[in-house]
Amino acid sequence: MRKAALLSTLTVLLFAGAAGAKAQQEPSAPYRIGDKLAGTRWQAQSLRGGAVTDPASATIDFLPDDQVRGQAGCKRFVGPYATRDDKITIGPIRMSLGDCRGSEAALEERMIEALEKAERVELGGDRLILHDRQGEPSRFAPRRP
Repeated sequence: MRKAALLSTLTVLLFAGAAGAKAQQEPSAPYRIGDKLAGTRWQAQSLRGGAVTDPASATIDFLPDDQVRGQAGCKRFVGPYATRDDKITIGPIRMSLGDCRGSEAALEERMIEALEKAERVELGGDRLILHDRQGEPSRFAPRRP
């Protein structure tokens, strides 16, 4: 009787070990915050720690095909983005032609710099935060269509 119980226990342990080894061999798909970003639209509240006075002039849309588009001052932009875990890379960004002046030029520069220097992203229902290496966050709120 003890032999049967011991044999049964060893069999269970053997199968559990084989199942665990198989699970370790088959990695699950990596988490990609980009899957949650796709299809979302945002307007800047702050860029690299500085307030944005005209959020409608600093927008970003995350398109389903791993592209971004938006408004930076008086110019439009488009470019690719990639994510893995909570890491993000945006760019290179292509800008529309034209010359922004004054505050629009400053907003354009801050917006593009915030996007291209972003390394980590936080996403929560009503907020998007892009973090750069210096730790200066850029905060975005949902944009209505």
